[in-house]
Amino acid sequence: MGGVQSANDGREIETSEKESSTALVPTTTTLPVTEAAMKTDDELHDAIPPAVDDDPEQKDDQQRAPDNDAAYDSDDSMSAKCRARKMTTELANFRRDLQQKRQLHQSKLGAVKDELEHLRKALAEEKRRNRALIKYVQQQEHHLAQQTHAHETHAHEQDGAAATSIASPLCDVRREALEIVASGENALEPAERVNAEAAVDEPRDQSSSAREQSVERLADGERLALKRELAESQHALQCTTGELLELRHELAQLKAQLRTQQDEALEESSRQSAAGRTLKAELAETQFRLQISQAEALSLQTDVDQLRNQVKSLKDVIKAGKEIIAIREDQVEQLKGKLRQIEDTLQERELQIMSDDLRREYDRQLTNIRNLRDLYEERERVSRMERDNLVRQLDLKKNELATEQEKNKNLEALVESLQTDLTRLRTELEQTQEKLSQSQAESKQLQLEMGVVNQFISKFLLGMSRKPAASDINIDKLAAVLEEHRDLLIEMTKDEAETIDTGAFLPRALYDLITEVDEANERTENEGAQDAPNEPDASGEEEFTDVQNASPEQIADKLPKVWRVLIELVNHQERAQPVPFVEGGESEECLKSIQTRNGPRTVVSVSKTYIKLKDLILEKKSLKKETNRLRTLNSHLERRLDSQEKRLSAVSLELTKTWHLVGKMQVSFVGQDVLLFSDDKIF
Repeated sequence: MGGVQSANDGREIETSEKESSTALVPTTTTLPVTEAAMKTDDELHDAIPPAVDDDPEQKDDQQRAPDNDAAYDSDDSMSAKCRARKMTTELANFRRDLQQKRQLHQSKLGAVKDELEHLRKALAEEKRRNRALIKYVQQQEHHLAQQTHAHETHAHEQDGAAATSIASPLCDVRREALEIVASGENALEPAERVNAEAAVDEPRDQSSSAREQSVERLADGERLALKRELAESQHALQCTTGELLELRHELAQLKAQLRTQQDEALEESSRQSAAGRTLKAELAETQFRLQISQAEALSLQTDVDQLRNQVKSLKDVIKAGKEIIAIREDQVEQLKGKLRQIEDTLQERELQIMSDDLRREYDRQLTNIRNLRDLYEERERVSRMERDNLVRQLDLKKNELATEQEKNKNLEALVESLQTDLTRLRTELEQTQEKLSQSQAESKQLQLEMGVVNQFISKFLLGMSRKPAASDINIDKLAAVLEEHRDLLIEMTKDEAETIDTGAFLPRALYDLITEVDEANERTENEGAQDAPNEPDASGEEEFTDVQNASPEQIADKLPKVWRVLIELVNHQERAQPVPFVEGGESEECLKSIQTRNGPRTVVSVSKTYIKLKDLILEKKSLKKETNRLRTLNSHLERRLDSQEKRLSAVSLELTKTWHLVGKMQVSFVGQDVLLFSDDKIF
C-alpha cells in the first residue's frame, strides 16, 4: 500500500509539473511567431517595388512638370501600396494566430500522451507488485507446506485425519490467494468476495477439533495477515483499475475533443488558407496595377521629356523666325526709303515738267479722290452701323419670337385645359338637360293632373252657383287664393265642425272665394283697357329686358358673327399693333373677376383669351413678314457693299497705274496731257 500511494503521489507531481510546463509553452512560443510575422512584413515590404514618390529624381521631375495625370497616378500608387501593406499585416496576423493554435493543440496532445505513458508505467508497476505478492504467497505456502510436513512426520501415528485437516486449509488459503490475485489483475471481482470467503471459512475453523486449534491459530494468523494484505492490495488494485478506466474514458474524450479541434483547425486553416489565397491574389493584382501605374508614369515622363524637347525646338524655330522677320523688316524699311527717294525724284521731275494748270488740276483730282474716299468710308461706316443695328434688332426679334413661341405653347396648353373643361361642362349640361326634360315631363304630368282636379272642383262649384261657365273662372288666381287662405280655412273648419256640417261648409267657402276671384278678374280687365295706350312703351321695355336677360347660349350663337366682323376689320389694318403681355405669368387681360361666397375671385375669361390669341397671331405674322423683309434688305446691302469695296479697290489700283503712266510721259506730250485732263473734267 505504501508503494502504491508513493507511486500515485509521484504521478500527480509529474502531471502537475507537465501541466505547468505546457502552460508556459505558449508564452515562450509566441515570440518566434511574432518575429516570423515581422519578418514576413519586412519581406513583403521589400518585395513591393518602390513607388514613384520615393525616388528623388522622379520627385524633381514631378515638381518641374505640374501635370495632373502624374499626380493622379501617384495617388493611385500610394493607395495601392497602403492596401498591399494592410493585406500583408492581415496575412501575418492570420499566420501568427494559426501558429499559436497549432502549438496549443500540440501542447495539449503532448500532455495527453505523457499522461498515458504515466498510466502505463503505473499499471506495469502494479502488475509487478502483484507478481511479487504472488511469489510471496507462494513462498509462504511452501513454508507452511514444510511445516505441515514436519508436523505430519511428528504426529503421523496419532491422527492421520488431523494432517489432512491442516493440509486442506492451507490448500484453501493458496487457492483463495491465487483467485484474489487473478481477480485483482483482471479487475473483475470486488473486495467483498474476500470478506465473504473469510466469513465462510470461519464456521469450518470452529468445527475443527481441539487438537488442531494450536496449529490452526498459527495458520489462521498468517492466513488473516495474508488476507488483509491481499484485500488491501486488491482494494488498491481496484482503485488503480478504476482510475485507469476513468483515465481511459478521459483519454477517449480528449481524443474526441482533439479530433474535433483538429477538424475545426483543419477547417479554419482551410478557410484561412482560402482567405490567404484571396489576399495573395489581391496583393498580386495590386502589385500588377502598381507596376502598370509605374509603367504609365514612366511613359508619361518620357512623353513630357519629348514635349519639352519639342517646345525647345519650337522656341528655337520661333527665335530664328523672329530674326528673319527683323531682317525682312529692315529690308522693307530700306526699300521704303528707296521708294520715298524715287517718289521725291519723280515729284521733283513732275513739278519741273507740269505747268501750273496741270498742277492745279492734279491737286483738284487728288482732293476729289480723297473726298470720294471719305464719302465711301462714311457710307461703309454707316452701312456697318446699320448692319449692327439690324443684327441687334434681329436678335431681339428672335428672342421675342422665342418668348412668343413659349407663350403660344402655354396658350395651347390653356386651350387644351379649357377644351377639357368645356367637354366636362358639356357632359354636365347634357345631364342637366336630361334632368330638366324629366322634371318638365313630371311638371306637365302634374299640370295635367292639376287641370283635371281643377275641372272637377269647378264642376263641383258650378253645381251650386249660377255662373255661365267654368272657363270664365281664373283657376290660377283661385289656386293662389286657396293657398293664401289655407290656414284660415283649416281653422274655420276646425271651429265650425261641431255646429256646421263639413260637407256643406267647404263648398260654400269655395263659392265665396270664386266670386272674389271673378270680381278681381273684372277689375283687371278694366285696368287693362285703361292701360292699352301705354303698350308700345311696355313692349320697348320688354325688348330691353329680353336683351339683358339673354341666356349664355344665345350669346354663344351670336359670337361667330362678332368674330367675323373683327377679322374683317383686322385684315383692313396696315400693321398690327403690338400686344402687351407679361413675361413669366398670366396676363391680367385674360382674367375677369367674379363674385363668390368668399369674395371676388379672378377667373380666366374665354373671350378675352381668344381676343388676345388673335392679336398675338396677327402680330406674329407681321413680325415674320418684317423680319423676312429686313433679312432680304440686309443680304442685298451686304452684296452691294462687297461689290462696292471690290470696285473701289480696282479703281484705286487703276488710278495708281494711270498716275505712274502720267509720270512716265515726256515733256513733248503736254498737249495730250491737257486733253486728258479735259476729258477727266468732262467725265
